[in-house]
Amino acid sequence: MPSRKFKEESPEGGHPTGRVEAYFLRDIKLNSHPNNSTQSRTSPSCPIDIGVETTATKINEDKDYWKKSVKDQNPSSYLVSPRLHVQKGLPFGFDIGLAVGQVLNPNITYAGGEVKYAILKGGALQPALAVRGSYSQTFGVDQLDLKTYGLDLSISKGFGVGVKIIPYGGVGQYWFSSKPKNLTAGLTLNEENFSKTQVFAGARLQMALFTVTGQVDYIEVPSFSLRVGITW
Repeated sequence: MPSRKFKEESPEGGHPTGRVEAYFLRDIKLNSHPNNSTQSRTSPSCPIDIGVETTATKINEDKDYWKKSVKDQNPSSYLVSPRLHVQKGLPFGFDIGLAVGQVLNPNITYAGGEVKYAILKGGALQPALAVRGSYSQTFGVDQLDLKTYGLDLSISKGFGVGVKIIPYGGVGQYWFSSKPKNLTAGLTLNEENFSKTQVFAGARLQMALFTVTGQVDYIEVPSFSLRVGITW
């Protein structure tokens, strides 16, 4: 898989500036960080949840930094990323998860992990409340080492018997880090460290072992995800 070379341009196409990395990193994060795409409640039976997800993030395709990141310099208005997301329930209200996928055009591989704790497990009248810590890292960007750390709080409430629908939502803070490496002659990129607040909402439809989940995230730009999976 060919790796990507990042060329620095300012957001307005002017003089080179390291702030381009902030825009690029924000969009890549929304497209590649493991979604909080399951209910806040952790099952005491310690299930395994395996899902295939696709995320589409709205980008400003007219900006030079996106045009220069794809081979034909004609990026789509949405950045698309499929991934495999596996989660496992643990005793005492904990979940762990792993995700691996690829941001399409540009081809950027990524992997991430998460740990979730159910503050409230929920019940017939009580919603579930959970806190989650997460991490992701991209691979295949020649000149930048891109990492994201997240901490979010989510609430969910299930309805129905047999066929269940579980709406959920939450808010989180994410810390972005990019460090330049292997720079070519004449290219100057700055180290970037900044944080952004994210809000998200979604709903999960569960029919026996099968689940379908839709989610919307927002960090200055919207991102839309669809997940199909099985749980047992």
